[in-house]
Formats: sequence, C-alpha cells, structure tokens
Amino acid sequence: MDKHKRSSYPPPSCVLLLLSVSLFYVSTVRAIICPSSCRCDRRERSVACSGYNYLGLPKMNVPPAVRTFSLTNQSILYFDDTWSDLGLDLREIKLINCQVSNMSANALRGFGRLRILHLNFNSLSEVPYCISNSSSIRDLRMSDNEIDSLSVDTFQSLSELRILELAYNWISELPDEIFWNLSELRVIDLSNNMIGYITRWTFINQTKLTDLNISNNQVTSLSFGWLNSLTKLWDLKLHGLFTDAPRFDNISTQVDNLIQLSDGLEFSNIEILDISYNYLTEIPCHCWETMKTLITLRMVGNSFETVPSYCFSELRDLHDISLDHNSISHLGQFAFANVMHLRSIELAGNNITHLPPNFMNGSKLVTYLNLDQNQFTYLPSSFVIHGMLDRLNMQNNLIDNISETAFMDLPKLSMLDFRGNRLTSLTTELKSAWSLRFVQMIANEISFVDEDAFSNNTRLQGIWLDYNRLSTISYETFLPLPRLVVVSLKYNPWYCDCRIKWMHTQVQIEMGLPQYEWLAIDKKIRCSAPKRLKKVFMRAIKYPNKLICSSFPPPLTIKLIVGISLSIVGLSTALYIIQLYCKARKLERNGGDPGKCIP
Repeated sequence: MDKHKRSSYPPPSCVLLLLSVSLFYVSTVRAIICPSSCRCDRRERSVACSGYNYLGLPKMNVPPAVRTFSLTNQSILYFDDTWSDLGLDLREIKLINCQVSNMSANALRGFGRLRILHLNFNSLSEVPYCISNSSSIRDLRMSDNEIDSLSVDTFQSLSELRILELAYNWISELPDEIFWNLSELRVIDLSNNMIGYITRWTFINQTKLTDLNISNNQVTSLSFGWLNSLTKLWDLKLHGLFTDAPRFDNISTQVDNLIQLSDGLEFSNIEILDISYNYLTEIPCHCWETMKTLITLRMVGNSFETVPSYCFSELRDLHDISLDHNSISHLGQFAFANVMHLRSIELAGNNITHLPPNFMNGSKLVTYLNLDQNQFTYLPSSFVIHGMLDRLNMQNNLIDNISETAFMDLPKLSMLDFRGNRLTSLTTELKSAWSLRFVQMIANEISFVDEDAFSNNTRLQGIWLDYNRLSTISYETFLPLPRLVVVSLKYNPWYCDCRIKWMHTQVQIEMGLPQYEWLAIDKKIRCSAPKRLKKVFMRAIKYPNKLICSSFPPPLTIKLIVGISLSIVGLSTALYIIQLYCKARKLERNGGDPGKCIP
C-alpha cells in the first residue's frame, strides 16, 4: 500500500472527540428535557408542575440532576414511594394544595439529603411517620392542614430542623419537651390553632430560637416562666393568644404571665413584640426594663384607657409603637417622652379628644403620628409641638374647625391627612403649615375654598378635594403653587359656567398654561348644573365657549330677591288690612267719628 495514500478511516483521536461531543450533546439534551405541564429551570435545577390535574404522584422522566421538585394545585391524595425509585437526589420537595391526606412509610426513602419539605394546604391529620424519621430535614412547613395532635416523639429525630411551621391546624395540646431534641430550631409558627395551655417545659432547650409565633390560639393556662429558655428570641408574636378569656379562673394572673419575665432574666435580643388582642387593661410599663432592645411594639385591640407618662422611656431603641383600637381617652403629659429612637406612633381607633403639648418631649426623631378614628373636633393653636414630625394622619375624626396657627410648631410637616372630617371651608386653616407638600381633604363638607387658602403653602405638590360640596373654584387659588403636580377634584357638585372654564384642557392650551398632570382634570369633572349640562363630563363639552356666566344674577340670588320681595308685599298687605279694620271698628264705636285707633 502506498504510504502516501490517505486512510479512509478517521484517526482514533477524532473518534474519541466525536464520541465526547455526542455524549455531551445527549447529556445536555437530557438535562433540558422537561415533563409536560411543568416548568423547568436549568440553572436552579428545579422542576415545578402546576395546572395539570394529576390524580396520583406522577412517575416522570426527571433528569437526575434535578434538586427541587414541586407540585401545586393537584389531586395527589396519597404520597406513595413512587419517587423513591427514580434515583433522584432531591434536596427540596414541595406539594402545595395537592389534597394529600396520607403518606407512605417509604415516601421519602432514598432522599437522605432532603433539606426542605413543604406540605402546606393539604389534608393531613397527623405528621406522617416518614417525616418523623427524616433526620436531614431543616425546613418543615405543614400549615393549613388538619393536624389535631402531636406526640412527644413526633419531632425527636429531626435534630437538624431550623424552621417548623404548623399554623392553621387543629392542634390543641403541646406535650412537655416536645421540642427538646430540636436544639437547632430558629423559627416556630404555631399560630391559629387551638392550643389550650403552655407550660414552662414546652419550649425548653430552645436556646437558638429567634422567631416564635403562637398568635390566635385558645390559651387558658400560661405557666409562669414559660419564656425562660428563649434567650435568643428577637421576634415574639402573641397576637390574640387569649381568644377564650372568659373561661379563665384568674384572667389577671394569666395576662401577667403573658409578659412576666422571671428572676430578672433579660431578653437582650428581642426586637419585635406583638401582644395585640389579649384583653389587657393596663400597659405593662414595668416589663420594658428586661426588653430594652425592642424595636417594634404592637399592642393593638386591647382595653387600655390611658397611657401613663414615661411608660416607654426605658425602650431607648424603640422605633415603632402601635396602640390602635383600644379605648384610650387620656394621654399622660409625657406619655411618649424620652424614647430616643422612636419614629412612629399609631393611636388610631381610640377616644382621644386632645393632646398634651409635651407628650412627645425628648422623642426627637418621631416623623409619623396616626390619630385616625378618634374624637377630635377642633385643632387649637400649636396642636402638636415637634420639630421632626413629617406626617400627620387626622382622618375620620369630627373636626370642623382648625386654628390658623395649629401647625406653627411643626416646621417639617409635609403630609397632612384630613379625610372624612367635617370641614366646610378652606380659608386660613393651612396658613401655618408652610412646609406642606401633600394635603388630603377628601370626603369633608367643603363648599368654599378661598383664593388665598394655599398662599403660604408654596411647596405643595398634591391637593385632594374629592367628595366635597364644591360648586366652583378659582384658578387663582393655585397660582402661588409652582411645584403643584396633582390636584384631584372628583365627585363634587360642579356648576359648569365661566368660573370653572379654566378646567377644560382646550382652554388651558389656548391660554398657554403649562400642561401639568393636575391641569388635565376635566376627565374627572362632571357637571351638576346648569340644567342643560347636568351629568355631562367636562371633557365631553366640545366647545368650552358654552361655559358662560349669565348676565343675570345667579339662581340662588334670584330666589333670594323674589323671596324678600314677596315677603315685603305680604307684610305691607297685612298692615294695610289691619289699618282698614281698625278704622272700621273706630267708626262703628264713635258713631262715625274718625279718631285714633285704640285696640
């Protein structure tokens, strides 16, 4: 054979190269194959199936590289061992809203590295045996099932568990030491169950727990010192813990145990505390000494009637406090004084009628004060004294009068909410709010806005006057406001004549006015009068020249003039008849001799 003749077979190196490319192509294709009705993420190595109504656990051709498998909105009913034979190394399984009511003892066989198991919104009546023996699980969520009981051994093998969520079930009892072996737990959510009692042994050994939520249960017995082991706790939610308070033998003792910290134990990490809706009648001011790290404190929906002076002064790091929907009618002279980092105070839904002038003295960082749904009728001069207050919510009160100097001691006030009050006009009410940027006056009874109403509020960017009784408003009212962006005037009984002709977009263009957003308000303006334009939207008026003012007096003036004229005529007629009657009687008595009419 000629040594220069090229061989018809490819060299071994080429064969190996082609084989490698083919294998790579096949593996790549297999990696991206996605089961029907599923969504696959190659980067996350996950398969998520929703929409196809599987009647059992589907046996799919799932690539072995997949680490996360989730099914939602299915009808699985029984979680068997189908997936155990697929050779998968799953780290995360989610079966959410799949009507699962039972699980096989081998359902999780082969998943020795499973970390996350979510079984929310199913029909499980107990924690299945296969879960209790899966020691690798770190995140277990079984909220919104039908679990009604737990035993001491239920979680003992889950030594790696970090998150346990069992909210919205029917659990009525927590055995002592049920979480004893779960020393790695960080989060426990047992809210919205029917738990009847908690002892000092319930959460024993939970030294790493940071979040505990047992809100909305039916606790009738709460042991003293039940929080003692939770030294790392920073988020404690006890919202509506006592939903069955009338059954208590001693309600005051149970409520005291709710927040009593024994033996001077300090919660050096707790930042969030929610003790709303727990039938508390007095704010537990004495407890704050052991919770000096609190940042958020919620005590909504209790039965407080007063806030004592300096009650929160120990909470130097407190940022937000909410006392909404209590029965507070009295604030101590220094109720929120000396809370160094306080940012917001919420007092909505109470019975407050006035504020002590120094109730925030020393709390220099407060920027938001919510007094919605209280009983204020009048805002006096220097209503609130605070150099940093930025937002003030006064909606849904009974305010019908505001002093011209009400806001003179609020130099930073930028947002003012007066929705749902009883103001009838705007003249000088906002004169002292010179830094105001947004003002809400929706749903009052305002029928008149003076041309100088906003003359001192040159920083205004937004004005809302919807749902009032305005029939007209002058364009000059808004001339002093160079930064104005939005003005909303919807749902007022507008009298569409030349006085509001400026609202029409076409007129704005003809006048050369800048087309700010607030100027294009004719899309929302609907005429209530005169009769020929009733119920017509201003934008539908093709020729704005039809918006004319009659040379005759306005209808109200005409009615007034006619009424006065008729009254004068009626009175004159009555006097004339009386005079004739007197003369006739005099003549009758004196035999026809006229004289002075003496009754």
